[in-house]
Amino acid sequence: MDEVTHQDQMIERYGAGDAGMSEDQDYDKAVSYCTSILKNCPSSLSYAYKKIEYLLRSNQLKEADSYSSELYKSHENVPGVMSWRGRVLI
Repeated sequence: MDEVTHQDQMIERYGAGDAGMSEDQDYDKAVSYCTSILKNCPSSLSYAYKKIEYLLRSNQLKEADSYSSELYKSHENVPGVMSWRGRVLI
């Protein structure tokens, strides 16, 4: 659990999405930490949403499309998943 806490702190550090541009901002690293957390907690939709957001912010559109499509197939009746899938498609 300490590892997940550390990774979450790193996501906040590198993502810093709503806080504006930060000199530490690195969306690719934030994506990596989200991916790592999702390996330990695969059903965590909040980290799945963060991963999609950081994929989009880092301009990894193909990866965002692929990942959101996978997520949609496994959670197609969840409104939040449909919302993020729609954001990727737009």
